[in-house]
Amino acid sequence: MDDTGQTREQLLAELADVRARLARSADDALRASETRNRALTQSVPEAIITSDSAGIIVGWNPGAETIFGATESEILGQPLTRLIPGQDHGWHLARMKRINTGGEPSILDRTVELAGRRSDGSEFPLDLSLASWETPEGLFFTAIIRDITERKQAEAALKASEQRFKGIVDSTDGIVWEADASTFDFTFISKKAERLLGYRVEDWLKPGFWVENLHPDDRAWAPEYCASCTGRLEPHDFEYRFIARDGRTVWLHDIVTVVAEDGVPRWLRGIMIDITGRKLAEDALRESEARFRAVVDTVPAVIWIFDGERVVFTNEAAIT
Repeated sequence: MDDTGQTREQLLAELADVRARLARSADDALRASETRNRALTQSVPEAIITSDSAGIIVGWNPGAETIFGATESEILGQPLTRLIPGQDHGWHLARMKRINTGGEPSILDRTVELAGRRSDGSEFPLDLSLASWETPEGLFFTAIIRDITERKQAEAALKASEQRFKGIVDSTDGIVWEADASTFDFTFISKKAERLLGYRVEDWLKPGFWVENLHPDDRAWAPEYCASCTGRLEPHDFEYRFIARDGRTVWLHDIVTVVAEDGVPRWLRGIMIDITGRKLAEDALRESEARFRAVVDTVPAVIWIFDGERVVFTNEAAIT
C-alpha cells in the first residue's frame, strides 16, 4: 500500500477516534447534566411533579412527598387530578397552548393559586407553575408546586388585624390621621373625617388640603406653630377652626406626635377632636356673664357674691 493509502487510512481512523471521543463526551455531559438536574430536583423543598400528556404522574420528588404525604411508589401512575381536585387535565392542556414549547421547557409567566389535596384527604392552598417538554415519546408537563398554607394564614391574620385596627380607628371619637412632616399633606385619614366635616377621604389626601381649609384667621398662625414644634421634634396640641364642606366653622383640638428618623421629622400622627360644642358653650357663658355684669353694674346697691369662703364677684357699686 502506498503512502497515500496509509495516510487516508490513518485519517479515517483518527476521525473515527475523534467521533467516538465526542460521543463519549456527549454521553458524559448528558449523564452529568441528568445527575445535576436530579440532584437539584431531589434537594428543593418544592414539589416537582412530571406528568404525561394524559395527565398521568411519571415523576415525583421528595418535596412532593413532603407536601402531599405520599411516596413515589404510591403516586406514580396516578392522575394529576388526584392531587389537584376540581381541575381536569384539559385545563392543563389549554394553559399550555398559550406558550411555545419549541422542544425546550417553557414556564408560564405567572403562577396560579389552586387547592391541593394531601394523601389524608385534607386540602391546602398551593402555588402552581407549569412547564412543558416535547420529546420523541410525546408531550410531558412538569408542575412546580409550593405549599402556601403559612402565607395564606399570615395574610388572613394580617387582614383580620387590619380590620380590627380599622374598626378601632373608625369607632374612635375623633379623626385619626397621619401626614408628611415636611408638607403637612395627609397620607391617612379615618372615615370619621367625612362624617364630621363632609369631605371625602380622597379630598384629605390631596396636597395642601389641610392648610387650604383652615379658617383664614387660623391659617395665619397654625401651620407655622405646627412647623415650629415639628422642627424641634416636640409633641404638641392646639385648637383651631376648620371650614367644613357645607361652610360650617368647626373647632378642632389637634393632638400631634412627631415621628423622626435619624433625628429628622418624617411623619406627623395625631387625632382631631371636635370641640365646637365646648367652644359654643364657652362663648355662651361669656355672653351671659357679660349681660349679667352689664345689668348688675347699673344697680346702685352693693352686690357681693360669696362661694362660702371668699368673694367671687362684686359689682361696680361695691368697688367704688
